[in-house]
Amino acid sequence: MHNIGTIQFEKAVERVAKKLDISHEQARKWLLRNEFKDQASLSSVDLDRKIGVELERRRKRRLAALLASVPQAEKDEDELSL
Repeated sequence: MHNIGTIQFEKAVERVAKKLDISHEQARKWLLRNEFKDQASLSSVDLDRKIGVELERRRKRRLAALLASVPQAEKDEDELSL
């Protein structure tokens, strides 16, 4: 039989995997890397905040990669049209 901490951790794994669109194994590693190891740190408020930070970090990284792929002449034209 599982203890409450294990069940709560597995629920957190499910939530992280769904929200970050990653595998369960990646979600487990993410939780451990971000120090969500005990019951207190698995509260929904803390977890949602950390997931939000991670989603924002990923969004900024995608945007930076997208901007880096646009040729400079197109960037200049876009700035002039604003």
